[in-house]
Amino acid sequence: MTNASGTPLAGIEVLASPQQGGFNNTTTTASSGVYTVTGLAAGSYYVSFSDPNNVYIEPSTIVINVNVTAGSTTTQNEALVVGGSITGTVTNASGTPVAGIGVDASMNSENWGATTTSAGHYSILVPPGGPFNLYFFDSSNVYISASTTIANVVAGVSTTQNETLVQGGKVTGTVTNATGSPLAGIQVVDTNPSLVNVRPVTTSTAGTYSLTDIPPGSNSISFSDPNNVYGYESVNVNVIAGGTSTQNETLVQGGTITGAVSNPSGAPLVGIRVQAVGQSSNGSGSAISTSSGTYTIAGLGAGSYTVSFSDPNNVYLTSSSTVNVTAGSTVTQNETLLVGGTVTGTVTNTSGTPLAGIFVSENPLNGPNGASATTTSTGTYSISGLASGTYFVSFTDPNNVYIGGFVVCNITAGGTTTQNDTLFTTGLRPTISLATITGTPSVGQTLTAVASGVTGIPTPTPSYQWFANGAPISGATSSTYVPVTSEIGQSITVTITETNSAGKPASATSTRTTDVG
Repeated sequence: MTNASGTPLAGIEVLASPQQGGFNNTTTTASSGVYTVTGLAAGSYYVSFSDPNNVYIEPSTIVINVNVTAGSTTTQNEALVVGGSITGTVTNASGTPVAGIGVDASMNSENWGATTTSAGHYSILVPPGGPFNLYFFDSSNVYISASTTIANVVAGVSTTQNETLVQGGKVTGTVTNATGSPLAGIQVVDTNPSLVNVRPVTTSTAGTYSLTDIPPGSNSISFSDPNNVYGYESVNVNVIAGGTSTQNETLVQGGTITGAVSNPSGAPLVGIRVQAVGQSSNGSGSAISTSSGTYTIAGLGAGSYTVSFSDPNNVYLTSSSTVNVTAGSTVTQNETLLVGGTVTGTVTNTSGTPLAGIFVSENPLNGPNGASATTTSTGTYSISGLASGTYFVSFTDPNNVYIGGFVVCNITAGGTTTQNDTLFTTGLRPTISLATITGTPSVGQTLTAVASGVTGIPTPTPSYQWFANGAPISGATSSTYVPVTSEIGQSITVTITETNSAGKPASATSTRTTDVG
């Protein structure tokens, strides 16, 4: 057992738990960091490591599985990291500490937890990093759950996060049908958007229900029948902190919307998503058309609904209708979907090379957002299911190598429009990794400047400046230079500068030559 630097850790508690149940086996690491758990029966074990001093922690909560064979020794080394702490105090609205509150810290689907003490204090040792989602919950359902986020936890540092919990109220009642018979299995839920933890409840065989941990004030309580026999209902209930509000509810038999979806030729359409959304608080429902094109949405409360029909394959245009539903009745709403228009094409660069991964977006000139696609390895794209009209077709390179652009094109439902596009490269500022000198540094001998690792769009243009003992040589600005007699005993260097229109020039200077002879 070591830390992240490989230093042995003494006093670390090791727990081996049989996966199939049974007695746990424990031991503690020696001063050398070594541990041995003996007397284990053959089988699979969960092995965990904990520091009683709360300095070190396992870097992950993922369980370590170890298979043990009778009479053999299995080695399981582990490196612990220095943890950071999340600590704080949980109080109620009056400032009184609250004991027994569960505190859960999660990061990347892993969880660490603690429970507040009688002083309302908690402390959680976690691996360094973040962000951590911190969740406070009361298993006794007196206080309303709360959550917050901690951006980052530093190793060896304690981060304080106090929390004030609000006392909730209760909503109880009985759900019956129109004849007064209790309804079992009705789902009751508080749809208050401020709730951190939404916990639906189901009515008992006596039709009763009890919602706890409800925020004070006005709450929207909904009643829905998972069997779609009774219609959806929603009602506002005023809740008092620490109090109980009674809300009985009578559900009437739900209404039904049914029908068939077809194309203009009358052929049934399968797989069309049909969604009915209540225009007030009368609920919603959805269905998928069958192989015969039919659909049924039952259990709807009385009222007006917007019924939309959409094709997930984007062949047919989305359509919607308004339907009035009466409790206990069935309304037929057939729908004919029109074939949408298609725009297709190929995206290339100025050399005619197909460009993959270009994002293509179709947006109506006078309407909501349209549809999109990404070019294939051959540069092609296709977007279907478009209504007739004028569209902006935009082309964007997510890698920012090519300059995006857009065109305007007309789409006709049922037709195909071809829209190819050519993208130009963006400018990339120049770079140069190395400047070197070739040749012998002697009077009358030619020295040549060589640039390596040059990049940039457009292609950069080089310029040169030669130096003798660090001083610029007047007029020595070409790629070659011939040392003169006055430079005997001096070293030569050259600076190469690469320039283009895309940004700041890049320069590199060579190492010194030996002295000119």
